[in-house]
Amino acid sequence: MKNYKELIKKYKNDELTIQEREEFEAEIESSSELLDFILDKEQLDFSESSPHISEDTNSNELTLKRKIHKRIIKLAALITISVLCIITILYYSVPKLIDLVFYNPLQGQELVKDTHKIRIPSDYELEEYLSNQLNLDEDPLTGLFIEKTGTAKYSISKEYYNDFRGEKYLDKTVLDKSIIQSTITDSMNRYSLIYGESSENGVDIPVTELSDLTKKINTLPDSSYLNITATFSQEQNWNDIISFIESHPNIKVYSTTLSYKQSSQNLGIRFIQEKNLNTTLTTFEFDQNFKDTLTKTYPGLFDTPTIHSSETDVFNFIHSTISYLNDHVTKSNKNPILTMNRNEKLATIKKNELTFSKITLAIPKSEWNTIISENQFNSIALTDLSLFSN
Repeated sequence: MKNYKELIKKYKNDELTIQEREEFEAEIESSSELLDFILDKEQLDFSESSPHISEDTNSNELTLKRKIHKRIIKLAALITISVLCIITILYYSVPKLIDLVFYNPLQGQELVKDTHKIRIPSDYELEEYLSNQLNLDEDPLTGLFIEKTGTAKYSISKEYYNDFRGEKYLDKTVLDKSIIQSTITDSMNRYSLIYGESSENGVDIPVTELSDLTKKINTLPDSSYLNITATFSQEQNWNDIISFIESHPNIKVYSTTLSYKQSSQNLGIRFIQEKNLNTTLTTFEFDQNFKDTLTKTYPGLFDTPTIHSSETDVFNFIHSTISYLNDHVTKSNKNPILTMNRNEKLATIKKNELTFSKITLAIPKSEWNTIISENQFNSIALTDLSLFSN
C-alpha cells in the first residue's frame, strides 16, 4: 500500500523522479477522492504556473465539486421526502391503531348503502337495545346515535320515550378512550309532579296505610292520571297478568316485573301502547338475514311480547335475551357503559317458574279507590301524576 503522505511530501519538495511525478499526477487526476483530499488538506498548487499538473485540473476540480454538491442536494431531498412520508403514515395509521386498542361502540355496524340506516347493528347497539327490553329501571329506548368525534372518542346519544308524560328525551354520553367523560340528560323526570311529601315519590306504601295519600289524591282534578307501581299480594303467572289487564280496560299497563330475586334491577316485560307504535321501538328494523341467524341460537330474541303472546313466547324472549347478553359480554367485556347487570343467573328462570311480582300502571283518578280495594296488592308506590290525560 502506497504511503501517500510520503509521496505528497516528496512532491512538494521536488524530490520525485520525472517518471514518479508523472505517475503520481496521473493517479491524482484519476482519483476524485484523492484529489479532494489533497485540495482540502494538503493545499498543493495546481494552478497554471505549476508545471506538475495538467491544464484541466482546475476544471476537473470544479466539476467534481459540482457533482458532490448535487449529490448532497439529492440526499437532502431524499431524506426530506422520507421524513414527510413517515410523518404522513404516522398521522393516518397511529389514530387507527389507538382506535383498535380502546373500546369502539361502532364495531360491527354496517349501514345500508348510501344511507345512514343501520343494516347490521354494532355489538354495543344491539346490547343496548336488548338490555333495555328487560331493564324496567329505564324508559323504553327509541333511538341510539353514535358519532366518532376523535381518536378513540365517541359521542353516544340515547333517545327514550316516557309514555306517561308523552315526551322523548336524550341521554348524551362522551366516551373517550373507554372512559366516560360526561353524561347529560334533558329529561324532566326529576321534576315529578307529586302532591304531598317527596318521600312518597316512588316509595312503596302498604295498602293499609294509604289513607293519607288517598285524601290528597281526592283533591286532584277529575282529569288527573296517576302513575303507580303496585306489588302483588302473591306472585302472578303470565296468564294472571293478562287476565288483570283484560279486566281493567280503563287503565294502561306499562310493564310487569319478574320475580327475580337474584337481580338488583327491575327486570320484566314492557307493554307498548298501540297509540305510540310510531314513537316507540317495537321491532328491530335490522337486516332479516342477520336476525334469522341470531334466532337460530336465541329463539324469540326479537319477538317483543304483547298481551297476545303465549307464556312460551314470553319465556323464550326473556331466556334468549339474557342468554345473548351473558354470552356476548364474555367476548366483549370492554363495554364500560352497558346498563344491565351481567351477573344475572339463568338458572332461576324456568318455564314453570315464570312469575311476576309487580305491575306498573297509569290509572285515572276515578280508578284509584277501585285498585286499592281489590285486595290484590300489598303495597303501592305513586311515581308520578298528570293533571290531564295524555
